[in-house]
Amino acid sequence: MVENKKNFLIKIIKIFFLFIINAVILICNAEEYYWYDGNIKRVIYLKDDLLATFPIFATSPISAGVANTFLKTKSLNENSSKGQNKTIIYKIPKNLNTSLNIKNAIAEKIPKSAVFAQSKKDMSSLMALPGGIIITFTQDYSSADVDKWSHDNGLGSGNKLPLKNQNMWVFVTAPGIFTLKKANELMESHDPKIISAQPNWWRRVEKK
Repeated sequence: MVENKKNFLIKIIKIFFLFIINAVILICNAEEYYWYDGNIKRVIYLKDDLLATFPIFATSPISAGVANTFLKTKSLNENSSKGQNKTIIYKIPKNLNTSLNIKNAIAEKIPKSAVFAQSKKDMSSLMALPGGIIITFTQDYSSADVDKWSHDNGLGSGNKLPLKNQNMWVFVTAPGIFTLKKANELMESHDPKIISAQPNWWRRVEKK
């Protein structure tokens, strides 16, 4: 009887330690999301129960980040054909297969992005990635230099923004996390010609 209790206790201890080890592995493998606001590294949190969709024209950088307004959180099962000229945030039911339902509920051609927030619990600071990277180069970098640099870095041609005393350009990229990772990669390359590189963020705007 005593031996059985001892064996049972050993099993419980083993299970407990396996649980702790698996939890540590999950934490270590969790991907950290962040972006560079100028030279400031800002941590952001993935809202894995949300999905953003953008109007087709939103693949043009700047327009999606500035012009669109957050309307309401919709169920993933709602008809997504309505309001396709708006940015929509979908709530993904936890009891459903996410990838399958996203594929079935939202047309393949509609630009989509994961949704992030500036804090774990704050729903007022939602951010998403409609596509586009905004890069500021040093003033001595000419248009020809930028064109060569962009093609060497796989970004294609960019458009210079009409801002005084700033050599700021916007480059078209696919919507989603690729844009975030590419902008971070450029900042972390420590290229002396790059002053800043950041995604063209869409941000939640409350209707008043």
